[in-house]
Amino acid sequence: MPRTHTLVLALALTGVATIDGASARAQTPEPGGRLPAQTGWVRFEVLAGRVTATRARCGQNRSVATGEAVGDVREVFSVDVVGAAITAHYEWCDAEQDLIVDVTGNDQLEIRREPRGDSKLPALRFTQRHGQPVVLDVGDGPERRQWSAASLWHLALVEPNATRQGLFPILETLRHDWGLAQTADRAIAELARQAESSTYSPPDWNAHLDELGSGSFAQRRSATVRLTGMGPQALGYLTGADASRLDAEQRQNVERIIERLQPRVGDAPEWIAAWLSEDRAAWLSLLHSDDAAIRKAAAAHLARMSGRTIEFDPLASEDVRRAQITRLRSRLVAR
Repeated sequence: MPRTHTLVLALALTGVATIDGASARAQTPEPGGRLPAQTGWVRFEVLAGRVTATRARCGQNRSVATGEAVGDVREVFSVDVVGAAITAHYEWCDAEQDLIVDVTGNDQLEIRREPRGDSKLPALRFTQRHGQPVVLDVGDGPERRQWSAASLWHLALVEPNATRQGLFPILETLRHDWGLAQTADRAIAELARQAESSTYSPPDWNAHLDELGSGSFAQRRSATVRLTGMGPQALGYLTGADASRLDAEQRQNVERIIERLQPRVGDAPEWIAAWLSEDRAAWLSLLHSDDAAIRKAAAAHLARMSGRTIEFDPLASEDVRRAQITRLRSRLVAR
């Protein structure tokens, strides 16, 4: 039977400053002072756009508790480790909000933030389930909005404001040195640089996929070696490929390549840009950018990827662009 390590720490804090009636600690927390970062019990990474607990620093069973809830602020962090499986639970409660973060099975994540009293903070919910898109909900009732995307970085493209202003600061309570917004911005800048390049030539993905289903072992092996050698670029394409178009042999080989190409260290901007470079959904998301130059470059890159002119006017009104993107998505995303 595997050993179970359980660590619990509760810390009460007092003296919450306010800015415009909202808690400064709630609005702009000091993540370096939050318990997940202070304890160092769990190492969190973002791997292929998924928040993951990669390892726990648990030596023996122990339990630590400090203080009682005093004033407006209470903080709790607990970690359970069974074999290689990590479960973490974090709570932050103050005058403005009740915040709960749960990590289970290393890579399943749920965040719930509920405003308290007259708080101006919006309700926020975020879910990350294995093999499913990430989902971000902000607000309640008629003001509620929901976004779904393949990964955290896709979500940053689809809805940059809610991601950067609401979700990223909460995630950084788990690890204060992430710099998620800066990482996303640098990745987008690198994608825009790629889009402006006139030397882009799309790989013949269909030929590679055909060879993965070949009756010849030598051809299958050759295609596997080539795709694996393409690194994150191939990972981005293969994870977005339409599995219904693949036979059993192709699907099995694609799954093996994807497993080999999964990152083992945290996502860097250059890696993210390479990973998203062959993902049409990512480029379609860039068509929503507030920057007309990025919209123009993304449209030109999508045209090169698809090998045909696309109907999109980067200078049109937002409503017109949104309608054009919807039509493009139905034509270009399924491969």
